[in-house]
Amino acid sequence: EHSVTEIHCIGTSALRCAENRKQVIDEIEKKTGIGVEDIDEEEEARLSFISATHSLNIEGRCIVLDVGSYSSQLSWGAGTEIEGTLSLPIGCLILRETFTDEEAGYDTYAIESAIKGGIEDSGMKERADTLVLVGGSAVAGASLLLGLSEYNRRIIHGISVGLDEMEDMAVSLALMSEDAIRQRMAFEPERADIIVPGLIVITRFMRVLDYNIARVSWWGLTYGMLVEIL
Repeated sequence: EHSVTEIHCIGTSALRCAENRKQVIDEIEKKTGIGVEDIDEEEEARLSFISATHSLNIEGRCIVLDVGSYSSQLSWGAGTEIEGTLSLPIGCLILRETFTDEEAGYDTYAIESAIKGGIEDSGMKERADTLVLVGGSAVAGASLLLGLSEYNRRIIHGISVGLDEMEDMAVSLALMSEDAIRQRMAFEPERADIIVPGLIVITRFMRVLDYNIARVSWWGLTYGMLVEIL
């Protein structure tokens, strides 16, 4: 229908963490004829940076944060030139397994400590002019903040979101049932069970990095691939 001549398929943190990774890759290739490239953390962060900076026409120094299921990637640089990357094992799903307390819920202090430790070890020191959020949690959070009844990527792409309103949103959603959250979500309602931990990860990064405002990019790492291919 679309006269596709090339297909590129990549696997990110969920595939990297899977015990049956090779089996999954082999099965996909067997059934579809499409090979899967299992990219590492650095490449994942690099593609997110390329995607965000090209789509938003960022000028000056920029940090890009991509929160995933099992890890989060930070990448930084000036304009569209990347200078460094960092991957931390802090994501939506792993948050519930590693950073929770039976009585108090999510241990935000432990999350912030883990983020601080990773950033200090990475050598990322110079502050950037702009923090850009990419990934499903960021897009879903922005959609909820705007109160969209239908998902509209043009409205969300490039929008600025505040730390305080993101934290308030996480608290409000945490008090709701999963079904109630799902009914409010215009973007990927199947994320209802992970939107709260996703927002918590984003806001903890914003606090550690000392940003009250961040921009949201609808473009993900797949668009970074397209930029390079085209």
